[in-house]
Amino acid sequence: MSKRNQIIIVAVVAAVLGFLGFPRSAAAEAIELQSVRVDYIRFFDGAHDPLITQNGQENRGLGAQLDLHVDVDLFRYFFWNSTVHSLTDTRLEGGDGAGQFREVNLQMQFGLRLFSVLDLYYWHSSEHLLDAVYTGGHWPVQDGLGFTLKLYQAPSGAKHSLIGR
Repeated sequence: MSKRNQIIIVAVVAAVLGFLGFPRSAAAEAIELQSVRVDYIRFFDGAHDPLITQNGQENRGLGAQLDLHVDVDLFRYFFWNSTVHSLTDTRLEGGDGAGQFREVNLQMQFGLRLFSVLDLYYWHSSEHLLDAVYTGGHWPVQDGLGFTLKLYQAPSGAKHSLIGR
């Protein structure tokens, strides 16, 4: 990833975090931001993703992964959790190895908390290639209904050890 792209990403994350730090009005209490997270993974040499590295992009390998996660609670009983997932490529031989974004995905859950241990949700996942032609017909998209059964959850603010004290 180029130095310019890294600076842009850091600036966007800082702006989002700064915006979220402003005081909330009483009306905004219905929407509670639970978390905003960024994951960055730099892949080892030899990593590949056929959608990126074998689709007309010669001499390219998988470079890095950058994900932005935003989890929001709505009116205490609903939630919207989303992840924007992206992959970059890298030059395998010659050059400085700098790559560009080749794939962006969206994964989201919109759901209802039925009980403290049970969530029911609609799930969506879609993948999109950038600067490449997808020859598989339709872009990969999955939609479905799911549930989460919480088998154990530590009380808020409490720290528990499974190994002992």
